[in-house]
Amino acid sequence: MGMLFNTDDTVEILNILNHAFNRAGMARLRTDADAPSAATFSSLGGAVDTYTNVCAVLGVDFDGGAGLRSKRWRKWLKKLDSIHQGTAGPGGVVPYVSTYIGKAIANAINNAGQIYSQVEFFAVPTPPNAGAPTISALAQDFKDKNGEYSLIITITTSTVDQLVSGSFTVTQQVEDGDADDAGNRDANGNGGEDGAGEEEGRGRRR
Repeated sequence: MGMLFNTDDTVEILNILNHAFNRAGMARLRTDADAPSAATFSSLGGAVDTYTNVCAVLGVDFDGGAGLRSKRWRKWLKKLDSIHQGTAGPGGVVPYVSTYIGKAIANAINNAGQIYSQVEFFAVPTPPNAGAPTISALAQDFKDKNGEYSLIITITTSTVDQLVSGSFTVTQQVEDGDADDAGNRDANGNGGEDGAGEEEGRGRRR
């Protein structure tokens, strides 16, 4: 998530996240004393705290915490905790995106009147008209035909390269089936892997 869209890495981290918060995962969060509590989610205190107290405990990571992909994941978590979202709360403080997500998950764990069977995560690219690298999130309830609720968290994000570098270049999208010189690029037109042999900011094929 926040790396490259429609690539194996992004699909993998979404699968890991959604597995951690599926029906069994939610049951663990509610009953296992060793799992992160609702209080942990409602008071996330930074990228290191999020990684140590939530991601590492739930196995929400690449490569067991080692390697390039894990480093990029942690870079993205740091950005998640540095961007404000929403309106000011008590004391005039606008919460961070991580706070918004954490409180939504905490509510899903603790809510006695509306039992959530799972939390599902989706990632979409920041739209071209955003003008700057950014992250935002939207938490919504979904009620299935059996009356069970899922918490849907849709995260709109720039790639990690854009977030770290502050650059935001959007490639003109291909129309009418024509191909540009780099093939069909992702919606950001950006996002080379650090140290992976591609220049940062270069588009990738789908």
